[in-house]
Amino acid sequence: MFLLFIMNRKDPLKSIQSLKKWVDSNGRVDYQSIKNDAWFQEHITTIKNTDLSNYNYNEEFAFWLNTYNLLTIEGICIELKRKSNWKGNLTLLSKLKFFILRKFKVGNRKLILNYIEHKILRKKFKDPRIHFVINCGSASCPF
Repeated sequence: MFLLFIMNRKDPLKSIQSLKKWVDSNGRVDYQSIKNDAWFQEHITTIKNTDLSNYNYNEEFAFWLNTYNLLTIEGICIELKRKSNWKGNLTLLSKLKFFILRKFKVGNRKLILNYIEHKILRKKFKDPRIHFVINCGSASCPF
């Protein structure tokens, strides 16, 4: 449940429905639809402008889980815009560029996905279920 906690505190089922509309019956994600979706853009804007100082532990944990997953989707959308036939991070260099070199605005900071995963989620929250909640965007990832 923590995955949806921040996205829509009043109606978590609305968040689930928002996510489901981008996945086809074969489990494939329609990234072209996501990038222009108002729900997605609203949450990316929230990530860019959030002040975590008033969040409790569980709210902050949910924020970082959501942030990792939504920024992964944003990163994929950026790659698909640059190269429409992009098939994912298939080489070590492409993984390096995606997870370590690409920076995203989070609050008043610029962060990389690798930092969010290893320095914030894993180091601060130390919850073994993190592996099953975050998604790196590959077909074999849980979520």
